[in-house]
Order: sequence, then C-alpha cells, then structure tokens
Amino acid sequence: ETERVYEAKIADLLAEIQELRELGHSREDVENVARQLKGLEELVAELEEGLEDARRGEAEARGEVEFLRGEVERGRSELRREREKAAKALQGAKEAEGQNSKDKDVELKDDEIRGLKAIIHSLSSGPDASPMARQSPASGRFADPEELKRTQATVQQLEREKSELQGLIDRKAFREEELERAVEQLRRAAEQERDSIMNTEAAAEEMPRQHLSKSPDATRSPTRYRSPRKDEQRVWCEVCDTPGHDILTCPNVEGANGNAVHDGPESQAEHNELKEELSNHMRHLNVSAPTKDKYNDKLEAPAPLSLRKTLSNNSNNGTEKSKEIHDAPAVETDADKWCALCERDGHLAFDCPDEQY
Repeated sequence: ETERVYEAKIADLLAEIQELRELGHSREDVENVARQLKGLEELVAELEEGLEDARRGEAEARGEVEFLRGEVERGRSELRREREKAAKALQGAKEAEGQNSKDKDVELKDDEIRGLKAIIHSLSSGPDASPMARQSPASGRFADPEELKRTQATVQQLEREKSELQGLIDRKAFREEELERAVEQLRRAAEQERDSIMNTEAAAEEMPRQHLSKSPDATRSPTRYRSPRKDEQRVWCEVCDTPGHDILTCPNVEGANGNAVHDGPESQAEHNELKEELSNHMRHLNVSAPTKDKYNDKLEAPAPLSLRKTLSNNSNNGTEKSKEIHDAPAVETDADKWCALCERDGHLAFDCPDEQY
C-alpha cells in the first residue's frame, strides 16, 4: 500500500513537472509575440508619420495647384482683354482707312485751282493772250478788276484748303502707322502671354508629382513676383526708337507736321483737336511705354502656405544666394523668365538648374 501511495505521488509530481515545462514554453512564446508586437507598433508609428507627411505635402501641393489655376485664369482673362484691344485697334485702323476718300476732294481742289489759275493767266496776259483765250466765254466774266481780285482771293483760299487737306491726310497716314505699330505690339504681347500661360499650365501639371515625391521640408512656397525694373518704366518713343520722350513730343513728328501750312484759327483749332485725339488714343493703347512685363507686374502671389516653409526659406535664402553669387558660373539670363520652384529670375520651372527639383 505504501508503494502505491509513493507511485501515485511520483505520477503527480511528473505531471506537475510536465505542466511547468509547458508553461515555460508558453511564456517564451508570449515574450516572442510581445517583442514582435512591439516591433510592429514601432513600424506602424513610422508609417503613420510618413502618412502625415504625405498628407501635408498633398495639401500643400493642392494649394499651389489652386494658386497656379488662379494664375492661369488671370492670364486667360488678360489675354482676352488684349485680344479685345487688338480688335478695337484694327477697327480703328479700318475706320482710318475710310478717310482716304478725302484724297478725292484734294484732287478736285487741285483741278479747280488749275482751272482758276488758267483763267487768271489768260486775263493777266492781256493782248498777248491767245485768240482762243480771248474768245473764251469765261474771260469775259473776269474782265472787271474786282472780279479778278475775287478770283485771286478764291484761288488763295482754295490753296489754303488744299494745304490743310494735305496736312490732314499726312496726319491720318501717320495715325494709321501708329495704329499698325500698336496692333503689332498687342500681338507680340498676346504671344508672350500665351507662352507664359502654357508654361504656367505645365508647371501646374508637374507640381503635384514633385510635392508627393519629396518631404514637405524641401518644398518652398511661391513668393511675390519680381518688381518691374526702373529701366523698363522709362518713356520710349516708337517713332524714332529712342528713350527720353514719347510720340507726342517727338521732334520727327513735329517736323513732319510742321511742313503743312496752317493759316487761320480754324486750321489751328483743327490741328489742336486732332493732336488731342491722337494723344488720348495713344494713351488708351499704352504704346508710349513698353508692355513687356505688363502681365508679370500685375500678378501678386498669395501668402506662404505654411509657417515652417516660410522659416526655412528665410533661413536658407541668405546662404544660398551668397553661395550662388560666389560659386555660380557667369551665364546669360533672361530677365523676363521667373522660376516658381527656386524663386529666381532667368529661367522657367521646367528648366530649373537646381538639383533637388
């Protein structure tokens, strides 16, 4: 009986030993699982941080895309206004062409003046006149000296009218040339704005991919466009292609207009009225000043999208610009181009030399 009791205790102890061994194995498994869970939690935290960075980059990219879309819309509206101005200028040129009918009036005046001069010559020749001139019925009407004076006064008046009409024709021709030059300038400005809009659309398409492929710290917010240079605001004459004066004060224009004969207050008033009309029209067309940077001068970029980007830009702009001044090679830059990525003049976004872009 004692042996059976000992055997039962031994069996119980062996069972407890087996349970303890199984419990030790299970604890090791639990520790392994806990370590794996900890590693997974760290990985999930890293993924969440990366997801937050990606979301911030996407939000900033969307903001910049909206900004570029607004720029494109403003560029299109500006181009539409320029086209309307060009159409109005063409219409004005066509109306100016309708003034050519005054040439016929000048020819009629010339014929009348020649006829009156022939009559005066036949009357003043006296007995030396030809028999045909003495027998003409018109010569009998001007035999009186008073009639002859009146005829001479009429001839002089017709000559003055002829000179006035000739001066008016010259001014109309000059105005047509000015309108043609204004139309050509508007066409060139429209082409430049069309190219700028195409470049802006290309930059808008490339911007989301660039912001999603890099961290938000490497991005930079767009700043204000460059201010117009002082030498671009100077007065320029389109007639003689020299700075320092405009079309209205050009000596060449004054010399051309001075050749015409203006006698009497009516012709002077007409000249002043035409000059004022021409000045108002040219001021409306803005042909006295260059319109190269008209689009860029009107644009204003919004505020930066994030404070962190602004601070990084403010801290890095000084060192980067100083390095570029001392280390960059001397290259020819185009002052009309501006890069929205590195915020510098001289090139566009798709030609940016900065390696990080």
